[in-house]
Amino acid sequence: MAHIVFTQQLRRFTETPEVDAQVATLREALQAAFDINPRLQGYVLDEQGHLRANVVVFIDGRR
Repeated sequence: MAHIVFTQQLRRFTETPEVDAQVATLREALQAAFDINPRLQGYVLDEQGHLRANVVVFIDGRR
């Protein structure tokens, strides 16, 4: 199970839900959050669908 939490910096711009989802990949986990708030996607992913350079992801506490 994935537990997704976004930083306070991002919360200044848009609603950032905490999400628990049964997913296998980071992309699926992010999509679960985007399904709740579609605006969030533009802050996290660039036009090609890649993580923006200023976005850092931690999985099990590792960068």
